[in-house]
Amino acid sequence: MMNAIGHCTGSGATQAGLLVGLAALGSHTPVVGISSAEPSDVIQARVHDLCGGTAARLPPAVMVERERVEVLDGYVGPG
Repeated sequence: MMNAIGHCTGSGATQAGLLVGLAALGSHTPVVGISSAEPSDVIQARVHDLCGGTAARLPPAVMVERERVEVLDGYVGPG
């Protein structure tokens, strides 16, 4: 059984912070974002960009590979 962190993602900032924090700790726990508005590819790109900027500020710098950014969409419906 694999554990994962699942959450709603919109701006991508929370998901990026979780991914960078886990990478800094050496954890490979998956972080699955569920899109609240935009298509998954848009949010995935945003999250990965945010990861790069955040990770570069940590000593030592950590890296979050694009494959680790997982966003699901198709769950948004009428309010």
